[in-house]
Amino acid sequence: MRRILIGLALVLVALPAWAQTQEQIDWCNSPTATDDQTIEGCTAQIQSGQQTTNNLTVEYNNRGFAYFNKGQYDQAMADFNTAIGLNPNNFRSYTNRGAVYFHQGLYDQAIAEDNKAIALQPDFADAYFNRGGVYEKQGQRDQAITDYLTSLRLNPGDDDTINALKRLGVTP
Repeated sequence: MRRILIGLALVLVALPAWAQTQEQIDWCNSPTATDDQTIEGCTAQIQSGQQTTNNLTVEYNNRGFAYFNKGQYDQAMADFNTAIGLNPNNFRSYTNRGAVYFHQGLYDQAIAEDNKAIALQPDFADAYFNRGGVYEKQGQRDQAITDYLTSLRLNPGDDDTINALKRLGVTP
């Protein structure tokens, strides 16, 4: 009887993961998935209990980014914190956490997060772009231009960076 109860408990725990289709699971890493689909797919992956630490780091980061896009900053921050806890070298989650701080008006914290990302990955254009945006918002034009130019050097032709430089009166 005890074995039956244990087996039944294991089946009940595994049911949510089994109920997900492969398409739903794939949404976690799909650039064409909606934010809701990404959240659903990443949640299924996370809850499956079958992921490596590296995969969990990506899944928490991806889900956090989807929450961020939806303006759900507390959920986004929780996921970015978890991703960093799983892998303190995950430079993308630092930049994403910085974006949350930026949208909350916490500019010093946003810069600190982008600095961490840059220290971990000096050629990560997004960190320079985001930090440039913070500097621009603070009215620190020279620092913003420097970061935008670095971002453009690392990611040539990026329209967002080109537009940011033009907004500051700089011809890329």
